Amino acid sequence: LALAGLCIVSYLGFGIKTLLTAPSLELIAPTNGFVTTVPVVTVEGVTSSDAAVSINGKTVLKQSSGHFKARVDLARGANTITIQTKKKYSRPRVEHRVVLFE
Repeated sequence: LALAGLCIVSYLGFGIKTLLTAPSLELIAPTNGFVTTVPVVTVEGVTSSDAAVSINGKTVLKQSSGHFKARVDLARGANTITIQTKKKYSRPRVEHRVVLFE
């Protein structure tokens, strides 16, 4: 009986940890420190299929695979782009990219 209780507690603990863990986030583009002479940059990446994505606070649509791509307007000089992914109950995962528009 004690072993069954321990198994249940372990299973619930694993489920809660999985639920609350920040989603994965792999950024494909742009690289940090990217320099461009064009006033628009494409932000592309992959996250967990059940995560929502926002770039600079705006929701971005993604494919069921978790792949996302969005164009971001740039101002002259250094631009910090903030990419955030979050599952319903998880902590967010946040990445920043600095892009220089000359």
